Amino acid sequence: MKVLTKEKLFETAGCPKRVSAIESIDKFIIWRTNHIDDLQYFKQLARDGVLNRKELSEGIQEEQNTSFPRSTLHESNGNKWIVLLLQNLEDYLRYIDVLPQITAQAEEAFKKGSKNTPKTHNSSKQKASRDAKRIQTLEEENIQLKARLSKLENENTVKQNIYADLATMGADFGI
Repeated sequence: MKVLTKEKLFETAGCPKRVSAIESIDKFIIWRTNHIDDLQYFKQLARDGVLNRKELSEGIQEEQNTSFPRSTLHESNGNKWIVLLLQNLEDYLRYIDVLPQITAQAEEAFKKGSKNTPKTHNSSKQKASRDAKRIQTLEEENIQLKARLSKLENENTVKQNIYADLATMGADFGI
């Protein structure tokens, strides 16, 4: 899976007539190109299984020192080409496991055009991954602590033997 190019976008959705729409498309594509290899950036933008529209628009505005209204990103009153680019980007990020996969229920609701969609993503895969990492970290820490405890117990045993020997020696000398 690849992200949409401007040419492919215009081929599938037609070319916008307004210059401002094309400028917005260019701004979005520049932003996407600048961050496409920085997966951590997209993870930080993710909220509830999608990219946070507010932070995304603010990021474009800040980076390019230009206007990029959040409404441009919304399906109901936004730029349909930007919406397609954003959906494509989110699909790509799901494909490479940066965003969680869409649930089958939500996908079915989207196909039917329902406005009341169920939870759109399944975070169990990401949760399982986080849990596995946490378990591994805890197991490593547990092994280190067991080794440290064993070392301290050995040192304690040696010290007890030394004290016992000193006590015996003291008794031998009448101390």
